[in-house]
Amino acid sequence: MKNQRIVTKSISCKDAEKDCTWSASSENEEELMSRIKEHVLAEHKEIELSPENYCIFKTQIKTKIFKDGVRVESGRFWWWGEKMEKVNKLIADEKVRL
Repeated sequence: MKNQRIVTKSISCKDAEKDCTWSASSENEEELMSRIKEHVLAEHKEIELSPENYCIFKTQIKTKIFKDGVRVESGRFWWWGEKMEKVNKLIADEKVRL
């Protein structure tokens, strides 16, 4: 099939500077987040599964785009981290005012 476009998302503990060889990839972000949760519960019990940490996990996700079986683009969701930095600052400022 010509012009077939596939987007995959991947993450690894090594990318997050953990001493662990685990990695996972999926075409579906929900499935990938589920795999992350399973891995954290099994191997990294010191990591809290909080909304803040889920946001951090998302900043570590790499996206690869393939067209007709050839990778055409890849990278991290760098913009997500910037947005979350601003959101976290707003939340912190609001707590200070209360």
